[in-house]
Amino acid sequence: MIDGLPRSASVTAVRDPVLSFVGRAAFKRLIRKRPELYEILLMLLAKRLRETGGVVAAMSFLSLRGRLARALLELAQDFGQDVGSGRIVIRQKIAHNDLAAMVGTARENMNRVLNDWKRTELVTRLSGYYCLESKAKLEEQGSLKQPRAKARSIPIASCSPRASPPTIVAMATTQAGHDCRC
Repeated sequence: MIDGLPRSASVTAVRDPVLSFVGRAAFKRLIRKRPELYEILLMLLAKRLRETGGVVAAMSFLSLRGRLARALLELAQDFGQDVGSGRIVIRQKIAHNDLAAMVGTARENMNRVLNDWKRTELVTRLSGYYCLESKAKLEEQGSLKQPRAKARSIPIASCSPRASPPTIVAMATTQAGHDCRC
């Protein structure tokens, strides 16, 4: 639409959608008449780029448990209903194959994690609907933030002005007592 190239993604609706089509020529005419829409469009693209970065980071750095936790939390945000006591029912039936595709794994691997969570009563499934028994515990599983070691001291060990570009070598001691140079 914007750059005249083919679409970079496709979607599958989980419910019956109401769709409209706007051709490229009509879109360009509208943008010329209402240039303030450029800013709205730019904000939308920036938001989607940020979300895509989060997805790439999750797929790269999170375990299957973390990715599955994030997917269930996102589904809960979009389709969830709080039923009390911190429980959230996802009011949209999601097939195991679709959920596995969302987290980038085989259905069998995802089922192992879900079965473990069912045993520990973190997630249950009732009549095809997932129920998050503890949103907070799932948020911990889906977090990209890892606790960082606190530095006790950071004396500058040396500075090398002759290097191109100049480099600074520093020494820090982590909370666990390990020395590291950076």
